[in-house]
Amino acid sequence: MPFLESIAGASIPRCTQFGPQALENTAWAFAILPYKNNEPLLEACAWVARTRISQFRPQECANTAWAMATLAYHNKPLRAAIAGASLQKISQFTSPELSSLAWSFASRLERDPPLRDAIAAAAVPTMATFGSQSLANTSWAFAPLHVRNPPLLEAISAAAVAKLPEFVPQALANTAWAYAALVVSADPLLEAIASAALPRITAFKSAELATTVWSLSTLAYSHDPLFHAISAASRGLLSTARMGGFTAGVILEALARLEDISLARRHYGWILKCGLRPGALGLGALLGSLEDSLRPRPFEVAVLQDLARGHLRGAASAAAAMRLAEASGGAGEALRLLQQRQGRRQGQGRHPAGTGTGGGGAAAGGLGEEEGGEEGGEASTLCSTTNLAVILACGGGRSAGPGMKPPHPAD
Repeated sequence: MPFLESIAGASIPRCTQFGPQALENTAWAFAILPYKNNEPLLEACAWVARTRISQFRPQECANTAWAMATLAYHNKPLRAAIAGASLQKISQFTSPELSSLAWSFASRLERDPPLRDAIAAAAVPTMATFGSQSLANTSWAFAPLHVRNPPLLEAISAAAVAKLPEFVPQALANTAWAYAALVVSADPLLEAIASAALPRITAFKSAELATTVWSLSTLAYSHDPLFHAISAASRGLLSTARMGGFTAGVILEALARLEDISLARRHYGWILKCGLRPGALGLGALLGSLEDSLRPRPFEVAVLQDLARGHLRGAASAAAAMRLAEASGGAGEALRLLQQRQGRRQGQGRHPAGTGTGGGGAAAGGLGEEEGGEEGGEASTLCSTTNLAVILACGGGRSAGPGMKPPHPAD
């Protein structure tokens, strides 16, 4: 944009004349404006800000940190200067300034234990003054760095329960995600989040639905009305092409953890009906919920076949093939799966990372022994172990939380 480019160009040589508030305002303005060529201006502002950081008030420290984080501008000396100046004045920060500062450092995965602990210590006694956005931002800020601070989390939980009706959907989802990512159970808070989300579920975007249901299921918190509402809302978003396969797969993973997997089965069917693929994490979780049977049931076979049609890595292909061999009583379908995968690899002209020809040969040999062996002891042991292999090989053994990290909270 010519106008913004002119402002940026005129500001660079004059940055040395800017005081703390002018520097803060400039950084903040370009963080919210649609102007991308801001690197030279940010460099100039950062250099001047470092030389005058001792003059920055708490609001100027917080807003400058927020602007640089929002712009994904990484300047280690400036971050260190802001952290040092903030530490000296932390008792003067208001609740929005504390939450903004915490979010800014967490969003860039900046580990600064002294500043982090100081923010928590300053926030706990003033938690009653935190608004809905500040509560959500502060809880979220400690999760990406996997920092559990029990006094802070307890204070946020107690303060948030009464204010959850004021939370927008993203704030509800972010708060639930923070406690799930840290594996901190807080049933009163989760109950309040579920109650606040239920009447507004149609206002949730696809990522907010996925984050909420994943978080509650991760903490083993059951709320059937909300889960049914999320399932129904997901179908609406899927049918109107407002939810992609990955997000749908995260919801599938969450629903597959429930004791009753009927919602997961319906959700999976709807994903396929809309022409999407849920991804290996969701399919792996669904398989995990089905592995109580010695012989694969028809629905499990259908999931395995769908999984096999994807571009699996070697270990996942071999594990899926073994389970399909158990389903069919022979190795024919399993061998076709491995041959199709081999054909894809040859078509690509290379082996996928982390796989080799030896793994495929060993898997084929194992299938040959399965076909010629008895259906008793050894095969029944294979039943649960091969499904476990499918799940682990697809990545189902690791948390989807970091992969489903919600968008950065708004300031």
